[in-house]
Amino acid sequence: MYSAIKDYNIFISSAQNYGNANADSKADADLYAGEALCFRAYSYMELVRHFAKAYNAATASSDLGVPLVVAYNQLDKPHRATVAKVYEQIKADLDQAASLGIADKKGKLRSELVTADVLNMLYARYYLDTKNNEKAAEYAEKVINSEAEYVVSSNADYK
Repeated sequence: MYSAIKDYNIFISSAQNYGNANADSKADADLYAGEALCFRAYSYMELVRHFAKAYNAATASSDLGVPLVVAYNQLDKPHRATVAKVYEQIKADLDQAASLGIADKKGKLRSELVTADVLNMLYARYYLDTKNNEKAAEYAEKVINSEAEYVVSSNADYK
């Protein structure tokens, strides 16, 4: 995961620099950076869920999570951040991805690109992990009621 996060960090920085230097390509560069932010948020979500204590609002600010690395620095030796800080970063990445255009990309079945439905699924998972069930349900319903009309299979044979 950290190898992928390194690549996402480099890509996010490069896409933002490219977009700022090339006005004609800024919208595309922002969209690509937004996709990488979603991937980074997902990566940190998986890391913190597997290698730290479960989120508990009472102890999240003192429970050790995983190292946070949001900018590439080969010489950096990151220390473990708290569970609260990791989830703050996940939320920040999702919010930034939404503001860069991902929230406006309509979902479609078998999409190979990050869409609003992916973003909403990540928000739902974030809110479920942080014990905000109302917000988790709100974002999950956005995916369930998507124009893409995803189907939930009742068995493994559904194609």
